[in-house]
Amino acid sequence: MSELYELIPYLVLSITALVSTISVYLAIIEKDLIKAVLYSAIQSTFYALIFYLLMVPDIVLVYIPVSVGLLPAILIIAVKKTEKYEDVTGISKTTSTIILTLVVIFTLISGYLLLLSHAITFAIFPSTDVRTLARWFLNTTLWWNRMFSAMSPESVTAIVWDYRGLDTYFETSVMYLAIIGALALARYIEIPKKVFKEEAMGMSIIGKMATRIMVPMILIVAVSIALHGHLTPGGGFQGGVTAAVTVSLLIFIFSVYFAARFFKINTAILLRIIGLTGIILAATITLIIGFLTGQQAYIFQNQPKVIAQIGLPYEIGGNLISGTLLIFNTSEFLAVVMGFAILFLLLSIPEENVMEVIRGEVE
Repeated sequence: MSELYELIPYLVLSITALVSTISVYLAIIEKDLIKAVLYSAIQSTFYALIFYLLMVPDIVLVYIPVSVGLLPAILIIAVKKTEKYEDVTGISKTTSTIILTLVVIFTLISGYLLLLSHAITFAIFPSTDVRTLARWFLNTTLWWNRMFSAMSPESVTAIVWDYRGLDTYFETSVMYLAIIGALALARYIEIPKKVFKEEAMGMSIIGKMATRIMVPMILIVAVSIALHGHLTPGGGFQGGVTAAVTVSLLIFIFSVYFAARFFKINTAILLRIIGLTGIILAATITLIIGFLTGQQAYIFQNQPKVIAQIGLPYEIGGNLISGTLLIFNTSEFLAVVMGFAILFLLLSIPEENVMEVIRGEVE
């Protein structure tokens, strides 16, 4: 009985991988683009379950709001502005079979490589045979000696900040530049000033009432994920993308005119700049202190190190803040949620307003 119980995670993993594969295939061959988006969302949902089984909760917290919520919302907006059906004659049976075969082969190869890399084994789920470097990372996230610790019990956040800080910074920069590009393309386009009429705009009263109940709950969870990112799985990015779901809900359920009451593009830009300034401050504050005091310090330095004795307090009044980690998570939360708010508002501007600007520039 115990052996059967140990096999349950593998059975669930196999089923989720199979359903994901079928969903990818259906999304590729489907000519109805809305249905294709839904198939893609199903695939993302089961992928999130796979990540959960592999014990990567931080990725799960990002994957669910982004791949299951935000990405389908963006694709649906894009479909609404184009055509619901692909302008193709259809996919032949031979081509369809080839696509399915390639997807299955890719899934099998990926699974084989996962087993080969000892990410999981058939003895224990997941494997406890971690490498020496990984063991060091995990053992020093919260340790009595601050010279070797990030003073954070949440190992993923601690590892990302102390060992992959520059990667995180450049990932944030990529998103920031993408938003700059979107703003540059839409520099003359504005959300038209239009009075929101609840009885004539948006979806049914049931959807609107449910959204009014859900939005505060989503925001509370999002803020909690961000503020506790140095204590539990989560962080600023995870909390930010969760909060950004509320923007898409307000646009879809009510209208862009209703959402614009709470999220104005210029205000969102200002708040995003404040968030990015906080990220830069969290990354350089120890370096600035070192420069002013004539001591050695590093960029992205959280706690004191053996050859760099500067570091922010890891607790205040007995409450663990993990030095710069709380500053970073709070700032990242603000930057991410406002960045997505900007993109959603720009994508939701009525097509006739965009065409007026384009015709004006051409003429």
